[in-house]
Amino acid sequence: MKEAENYQAFMSNFSINMVHLRSPWIVAWWSAAFPGFGHLLLGNYVIGFFLMIWELLVNNLSHLNTAITLSLIGDFEKAKAILSIEWMWLYVTVYVFTIWDSYQKTIQYNQHYSLVQKGTIKVSTDSALTLNLLEKRKPIMSIIWSLFTPGLGNFYLNRIPATIIGIVLWVSVGYYSNLFEGLYYTMTGNFKEVTKVLDAQWILFVPSIYIFSVYDAYIHCIEYNKLFDQAQKNKLMESYHCPTFKMPLKRV
Repeated sequence: MKEAENYQAFMSNFSINMVHLRSPWIVAWWSAAFPGFGHLLLGNYVIGFFLMIWELLVNNLSHLNTAITLSLIGDFEKAKAILSIEWMWLYVTVYVFTIWDSYQKTIQYNQHYSLVQKGTIKVSTDSALTLNLLEKRKPIMSIIWSLFTPGLGNFYLNRIPATIIGIVLWVSVGYYSNLFEGLYYTMTGNFKEVTKVLDAQWILFVPSIYIFSVYDAYIHCIEYNKLFDQAQKNKLMESYHCPTFKMPLKRV
């Protein structure tokens, strides 16, 4: 095994990508909620971003969310009429593969985690643009900022790729769904206008994106804190621990 494979985390100026234990079922569930989210949880930003674009594109071309909305209100005939069968076939195959792939990758990463040296970090931060420090942060703050605007919780953790993806996705979906206009009418009590302005095809993306942003930032904050504790423990053991020293017994 190569030495680089023993590291638990890889740290750059813009993020920290790390291996830690995850539940395959939770990762698969997030892939089912929104293709690409499961891969983002695993640190596969490129694959996750591609799958998210695929979800937005093909879901819209197949009119899937609109058909789901019509089905929920009992208009099944209109739901069947609006669906594009050609695009639905492509959607379903990639959708199922995304869930399966994220599940399998989680199992592989968990197996790899048992082989890594816990708390070891490969650092590559030679840049004058920004700094990234491993430090303990408050999980509650990652939740609060994510609730204000999805993506800000990851910005608090200095996860720049996840921040860009989260904010761009939230702004895009919010714009095309007319979410922000709907929120304005809701706050002013004009509920009739809310139902008129919201786009059913886009608005169904909102709950998954919003909840995932909170969960993603919170979980990574917890894991970064664990990594900090383990790295600090390793440093203290390496630099200050004397193998021959015996702790004296406490006298009663």
